[in-house]
Amino acid sequence: MPMCRIPVAILLAAAVAGGVAESSKHPATAARLRRPRECREETWRYILRKLPKYPAEYPPPGEDVLLVRAASQPAKLAAGGDWLLSKEPIPTIVTAKPPPAGAARSVFLVRHKPTGARAYMVLLRHPNAIRALAHVLYRSASRFGGSARISTWTGSVAPVAVRRASFVANYNEAPRNSLMWSAENVEVWLYVVGDPKDNYVRPKALGALASRLSVLLEPPDEKKVAEASSEQLVLRVASHEKGSAVLKWATPKKGGLDGHWIRVDTSAGKLSLDKDARVRLADIPAAGAKVTCWAVSADGRQWLRVALDVPGRAPP
Repeated sequence: MPMCRIPVAILLAAAVAGGVAESSKHPATAARLRRPRECREETWRYILRKLPKYPAEYPPPGEDVLLVRAASQPAKLAAGGDWLLSKEPIPTIVTAKPPPAGAARSVFLVRHKPTGARAYMVLLRHPNAIRALAHVLYRSASRFGGSARISTWTGSVAPVAVRRASFVANYNEAPRNSLMWSAENVEVWLYVVGDPKDNYVRPKALGALASRLSVLLEPPDEKKVAEASSEQLVLRVASHEKGSAVLKWATPKKGGLDGHWIRVDTSAGKLSLDKDARVRLADIPAAGAKVTCWAVSADGRQWLRVALDVPGRAPP
């Protein structure tokens, strides 16, 4: 998919009519990018005005990869290098506000070994990639755009590099930084606290931390992959009609995968979660699609897969 500037992908918006974006280059993406329910219309208009000057380029979000379940200990994936697991309790202020409508949330904490700073991470799994992008635009513009501190929204600060990201926003290089990004149906907020002024966590280190989570959405290292048995991971078509299918996955208890991340990929079509959190595959081409379900260990070191061919039309 060709790279494009995000403002080009969502070039214009109807000022009223729910804030629907229009685009000549990516109509399928833009037509579905709508103002989040909790975002006021004036905030959405501010976002659309500012995006043409945003100091970065990003590809449209992919809809072929879907993170459907978080690991029971998600911090294990973030830990590594200069970042360590932390057993400190998560402050209530971080968890008090409920997640956005339709999203599931995981909150965890890691510690930066060189500075002693802590990073609170909020990982949101949205129903689809378009919803994740719209929400990170809203949340990041609200946080950074309303601050007197220089950020990617208010100045010429370059966004931190995060692998596979559809959008990234952060403050300038200074203590107590924040980072927000999205990729596929995942949105992550990262808040740093407790770093000293003379030895703060630098943006590059935050990008490295964020990119540790990106491994969940990237093609896995085949050396880590093994085929799952039917006692470990199951994937099947629950229903199929008019070019779309509902897929069901399961990790039987005797398989020992209850605490793993679960991800679903498709070779064609668009993946999303419906209101009942079921995996839905839409726009299946006539040739059909190959869907793969992955169970990934909490630390990302072990990948188990099961694949399924989904026909392009409903079976008789």
